[in-house]
Amino acid sequence: MQTRPLAAAQTALDQLIRQRPLDRPQELETAAALGRVLARDVAAPLALPPAARAAVDGFALRAEDSVGASAYNPATLTLQMPDMACLPGTVLPVTAGWPLPAGADAVLPLHLAQLAGGVLEVLANLAAGDGVERPGQDVAAGAVVLEAGRRLRSMDLTLATALGLSSLPVRPQPRVRLISASRHLVAAGPAALPDSVDAAGLLYPGLIARDGGVLERHVRPAGAGQPVDLRAALTDPGADLILVCGGASPGSLDRSAILLAGVGELDWQGVALRPGELAGAGHVDGVPVLLLPGSPAAGLTAYELLAGRAVRRLAGLDPALPHRRVRLPLGGRKLTSEIGVVELVPVRLAGQSVLPLPLGFGLGTLVQADGFVLVPAAAEGYAPGTPVEVHLFDAADL
Repeated sequence: MQTRPLAAAQTALDQLIRQRPLDRPQELETAAALGRVLARDVAAPLALPPAARAAVDGFALRAEDSVGASAYNPATLTLQMPDMACLPGTVLPVTAGWPLPAGADAVLPLHLAQLAGGVLEVLANLAAGDGVERPGQDVAAGAVVLEAGRRLRSMDLTLATALGLSSLPVRPQPRVRLISASRHLVAAGPAALPDSVDAAGLLYPGLIARDGGVLERHVRPAGAGQPVDLRAALTDPGADLILVCGGASPGSLDRSAILLAGVGELDWQGVALRPGELAGAGHVDGVPVLLLPGSPAAGLTAYELLAGRAVRRLAGLDPALPHRRVRLPLGGRKLTSEIGVVELVPVRLAGQSVLPLPLGFGLGTLVQADGFVLVPAAAEGYAPGTPVEVHLFDAADL
């Protein structure tokens, strides 16, 4: 089977995705926007804080009443109730974030105050503005506070709510259809086939969500010996991206590719990637279709370097691999690879180095792995002690 370089396959896939942009931005209630991608810049409709407020827990006072005060020569001021105005010679207890009481221009931190009966001893000389957050000091009115393309975090939603924003403009989530074209199965018990579970339905939904997509539906065999209706699964409307899992066979086009070529267009099949050589891509009525190998190891590799990239592009995210990366020396055996092929090698952290796990890996090896190393096509591998870039798995990856 003729294969194309991984970079060429990624470029072709990027071009296919650009032909189907998701331009349906929607206003979503702020509280429900966690994890979504902003469709456009969001500017602050007001300043934060809108008025001067306490920056620390302590006591609001007039700075002039603390002139000359120190631990050896404290100034004595009368303690007032919090809801009163700050008159000359008085202090009022405040909590960080409270509006500054009328008449006050400074806040004395708790560690510089000492209560003595009904009076407060001030142990420091303050200047006007000490312990005070000025209007607009945190956020200036009109400033862009959240940029388009940002994946929203809990703190982002908190800021938007503080600014009075009840909704946010978000990009649509790409709807990903998952098709199990063959029964590559994970045994669920001693009776392997009758009680088996479709591996694709377990492996990919979490990765799709990680990459900003949503599972539109999972089309799977109804039972042993009952293949899915691939034609209907490929042509039914409602998906922005279709992943066809399994069915590839070395040396020939598989049933999925043949049918894809019949109802749409098969752009290519076969990529210089190990594992994952049997991946392919095409489209049906403008909807991109990715063909993923059926085995979990090959399928995961093809997903990370091809399908996941497509999901992230459609979602408006950076298409690069989303893993946290560290650079560590290679321990254990030499890591060998074939020239001309990009190889994904699972690794395990071992102190201040990483150990490559066995070649030809399966599910057991993937579960042991803390991440993976990508050996580029131009490299024959790495000798022990060579610093390598490790892509670390997180809870959503496996």
